[in-house]
Amino acid sequence: MREDLKALLTNPLVFPVELTLTSGDVVKIQHPDFVHYSGKLGQIFYYPPEGGGVFEMITPDQIAKIRARRKRGAKALSGKRKALSKCSKALIR
Repeated sequence: MREDLKALLTNPLVFPVELTLTSGDVVKIQHPDFVHYSGKLGQIFYYPPEGGGVFEMITPDQIAKIRARRKRGAKALSGKRKALSKCSKALIR
């Protein structure tokens, strides 16, 4: 599950990504440069472009829903869509 999440967050074809947290907050990540997944810590670090050096730390357990979109003009790959769907389902479980 965590490896699927890391693969999703490093794939520029699915951005922007919208994470809905269990608290109801929505985090919109516009580009993969604004997010880092730390495998050792098991945390997601989000650096908002307007944050001025401030970051948000999100645990995968806090994620209730993932919505990913592909950029206009980017070719949709059916395998990537299936992987995204599997990742979303795995995170919800």
